[in-house]
Amino acid sequence: MIFSVQLLKNDEQFTGELNSEHNRKHLDFLKQEHEWFLSDREYKSQGITKEDEENETEAFYNAFAIFDMTREDIEENSETFESEKFDKSLLNCCLLDIDTDCIYLNTKNSNDFYYVLKVLSELDCEVNFIDEKYIEYDYSSFKNLISEKQKTTNQFVINYIPYSNEEGW
Repeated sequence: MIFSVQLLKNDEQFTGELNSEHNRKHLDFLKQEHEWFLSDREYKSQGITKEDEENETEAFYNAFAIFDMTREDIEENSETFESEKFDKSLLNCCLLDIDTDCIYLNTKNSNDFYYVLKVLSELDCEVNFIDEKYIEYDYSSFKNLISEKQKTTNQFVINYIPYSNEEGW
């Protein structure tokens, strides 16, 4: 399994409450872009052609698959997981009324946000961190990027996608 964490664009398009209808549509679009980026990258790295895609070959289907990740999956694949602390922190920064595959950072939940991000970063699998322009970072640099951006705005959303490629099965 591979775990991709992306800092979503945080611009004038996110206005007011994150759970507004406008922001839900925008978040859904950004999450879809994250999936497209990952699938395109995997298809290219594995030599999947348009012909494979059109013919729906086995290689095409094995090249990229998104998983649902549960709390239990996170607990089983983390050495730093603390049940009560994780549940409380996730509740304080998860967009429960929108999606559970996004967490947000604002001025009130910084400790919870960074704790959840730390647990995700230490999962027993490959974890990739990318910014809104799809540039990869290691965990420390990604965390620093968020801290720097936090100086100019007070609201961030990250999206995480657990997936597998042919090598990950």
